[in-house]
Amino acid sequence: MVARLSQPDARELTQTTNQPDTERLKLEAVGLRERLDILALDFADGTLTSGQLRTATERLRSRLSAIEAELADAGRVDLLGPLVGADDVAASWAALTVPRKRAVIDALAIITLRPVGRGVRNFDPDTVGIDWRS
Repeated sequence: MVARLSQPDARELTQTTNQPDTERLKLEAVGLRERLDILALDFADGTLTSGQLRTATERLRSRLSAIEAELADAGRVDLLGPLVGADDVAASWAALTVPRKRAVIDALAIITLRPVGRGVRNFDPDTVGIDWRS
């Protein structure tokens, strides 16, 4: 991770075309979740048909997914910014807590552990796949 964060193009990992208003997005997400709960109650009370419930739920969940994606992108900037901007990336990485390191790894890469086979007790780096996120 340190090598990736030390590369010249690492600053691009934190650049977004526009900074979303995260507080507004969080409030909108809460409102959408509340509306989903109200829909469920209205359906249970017989106010909505199953078709109406399905249509409304799909629209609300679609918007909620879009909001969550925007928030995740904004969080990536907050998460990686201090590391990418650090003079000593290795020291900054070492100072992070394990949960924070996990979040950085999750933001940067998809890690795949492949089976090593029966009876194998030694670590084989070829069994670890790292696919960098763009």
